[in-house]
Amino acid sequence: MKTLLMSIVGLLAVAVIGFPLNPSFTSEAVRDYKTRADAGDAEAQYLYSCALVTRKATSKDLSQAFVYAKKAADQGYERAFRRVGRGYEQGWGVESNAVKATAYYSRFLPWAIKAAEQGDANAQLDLWRVYSNGDGVTRDEVEAVKWLRKAAERGHAGAQICLGLSHELGEGVEQSYKEAAKWFRKAAAQGDAWAQYRLGEMYRDGSGDKKDEIEAVKWFRKAAEQGMELAQCNLGTMYYYGVGGLRKDETEAVKWWQKAAKQKYMLAQYALGVMYANGKGVGKNEVEAANWYRKAAEQGCTLAQNNLGVMYQFGKGVEKDEIKAIQWFKKAAEQWDLKACMNLFWFTLIRYWIVSVILLVLVCGGLFTLLIKWTRKRKMCEAG
Repeated sequence: MKTLLMSIVGLLAVAVIGFPLNPSFTSEAVRDYKTRADAGDAEAQYLYSCALVTRKATSKDLSQAFVYAKKAADQGYERAFRRVGRGYEQGWGVESNAVKATAYYSRFLPWAIKAAEQGDANAQLDLWRVYSNGDGVTRDEVEAVKWLRKAAERGHAGAQICLGLSHELGEGVEQSYKEAAKWFRKAAAQGDAWAQYRLGEMYRDGSGDKKDEIEAVKWFRKAAEQGMELAQCNLGTMYYYGVGGLRKDETEAVKWWQKAAKQKYMLAQYALGVMYANGKGVGKNEVEAANWYRKAAEQGCTLAQNNLGVMYQFGKGVEKDEIKAIQWFKKAAEQWDLKACMNLFWFTLIRYWIVSVILLVLVCGGLFTLLIKWTRKRKMCEAG
């Protein structure tokens, strides 16, 4: 049951934040790229642009990504040409312009092909993206995987992760968890935090070579110590349940959840709210509980939205406010959170029970009157 719960949390994590299009970015790395990008470093501008584009990217993220990619391209950084071209083609952060998209692709492709053929792993990875997306060329999965595998075999950690993900999902290659784990392991051995995190999940769930929670803890810890918030949250969860050779330690669980929560990871924020509300691993503090529930709720966490509604309903950690309680219950219920649906139903029923009773009496009275009239009319017809 514990493993199942942790697996569900892991899947929620992926759904929440999305796989990065370049999975090697940690929060700390992104901050470093931003600092160097603002100082005018063209490579950092390109990398920061890549880091902003995840599968959960907002329109604001895409706009910023385009701006930084354009800055890098304007300095002649070749890898940025493809990203600027794709921005113009898709209208990501800029108005669509097919002519400009073609122009940037035309500048990028000759350089990428030449560099890739000379063994440049970054260019090989870029060509995988080109042929996967059809950026200025006809989409070709076979050609795409050819270049991705070349980059991975040259030891490019990002390519190894992408090849691992391709095998995990069966995109362009045979679906194989064993092959996925093999490539994640190669990238993890190079110190890539995302690969370490994914390898930890595969050991935890038994979806790669074998189920081994001790190995899972080992890889989660390596990624967590590099600042990977998903790994920090998972490590906290394993301490909370005392699995993977760890002694159950709620204080240690709170420590790792705090690290992830400070990076705005909503599941960790929700977990902290629960711990503060119940005084587990930390002193009971309903104000802090409500604070962490709110942070997670504002990011769309239905569990936190429901719990924050309860806090407002009973005035725990916040001033009692039934209107706000209903608002948070509704937000969670709209996403089909069962607890929120039940809370909304019963809270509304109790709050408006007098009105409900009156309406019920009126409806029943109306039906009874219609029944009497119908009965009398029928008797008159029979008598006539």
